[in-house]
Amino acid sequence: FEWKSSELNVSKSLKNILDLANRSAAKFLFISPLYVLSNSNFSTTTNNNQEFDFKQLYKFSEALVLEHHKSNATNCRIVRLPFVYGPNISFFSSGALGSLFNDLINNRDLIIYGDENRHEFYIHVNDAVLGVLKSLFSPESNGKVYNLIRDDSHKVLSTSFLIKSLSNRITDIDFKNSAVDFIDFKFNI
Repeated sequence: FEWKSSELNVSKSLKNILDLANRSAAKFLFISPLYVLSNSNFSTTTNNNQEFDFKQLYKFSEALVLEHHKSNATNCRIVRLPFVYGPNISFFSSGALGSLFNDLINNRDLIIYGDENRHEFYIHVNDAVLGVLKSLFSPESNGKVYNLIRDDSHKVLSTSFLIKSLSNRITDIDFKNSAVDFIDFKFNI
């Protein structure tokens, strides 16, 4: 798995899809994670010890979409989503909130990995779907970037105390270091 080759593959594939949308006079929607705006790195090491930076890949893809809009007048928009929670959404795609709820329903003590003071944004799946649909079908959304977030973020520690209060048993909160560089959404949009 090579970073440069995957960047090239994404570039070619995305360009082909954008070209098709343009030829078909279709609307194009690119959904990106909100962490592209954070100062944190979000990378992993591949099998051949090469660092793969997901944040850079999303930023590159967003830039490609916006450039295609400018140069070809393709009807496109970008929607950035924070951690999504709700029915049928995996706990593992819901940030610390999902991890803490997973601990709670499995009768484990709550575990906070990494910095307990980091900030996260969350959105319910129904609100995410509504925001995506509005961005897709609003006439003025062409060429725009939407960040589907509220004004306030949530500290992971505060979230853990809230979830602890829902427990029907004595539940402790444990803190563990993590090799993963968690995203801190402490920034202004």
